[in-house]
Amino acid sequence: MLWIERFETHYRCFICEGRLKVDGSCGNPLCNRTVEERGWRYIWAVSTRTGPLKRAIDLYKYEGKHGWAYIFGRVLVGHLRAQPDGFRAAYGLIVPMPTFVGKDGRARDHTAEIIERAQVEDPSWPFQLDVLAKTAASTRLADATSFRQRAEIAETEIRPAIQVLDPAAVVGEDVLVFDDVFTGGLTLREVAYKLRAAGARSVDGIVLARQPFRG
Repeated sequence: MLWIERFETHYRCFICEGRLKVDGSCGNPLCNRTVEERGWRYIWAVSTRTGPLKRAIDLYKYEGKHGWAYIFGRVLVGHLRAQPDGFRAAYGLIVPMPTFVGKDGRARDHTAEIIERAQVEDPSWPFQLDVLAKTAASTRLADATSFRQRAEIAETEIRPAIQVLDPAAVVGEDVLVFDDVFTGGLTLREVAYKLRAAGARSVDGIVLARQPFRG
């Protein structure tokens, strides 16, 4: 049962922590849909993608500063430890968002490297690699100009590329998927669909940073 404390305010979405619109609805279309439609339940964000954290993530992700994996692994573990009973009670499996490494993809699996460092920092948490894989490159969602275009890319390119490599590991589990940045949740939607189809009981996301609130 998920009971981790979430911040309930009049201006933040209870689901993704994004800024609410004037009418009280979330600007993220997925948050206005059912869990069955969006696949995942909640997003846990360590911080917002601004200032020094944004620069550090960019250095790590785009400029080859691999040493940040050690820091980010410690940050992730520290965030989990902040509510140890809550996260331990809520999730039986913590996995990295799958990354395609190869032609037209990334040179390395940057999310898995952070989980590897987190495992070293504290192996008592249920981190597990090699549960998910992305088998092909896809168009960057950031290059699309509308939610509809991003959703189409997710459905036609990302969805068929996601594979659950170890279904036995996810059956009956509440799964927490780690990523570096959360923007809208469309990639996590496709991952959640595959995990739930493989037998996962629920899927949530945890990220180092979410995109800044808009509005």
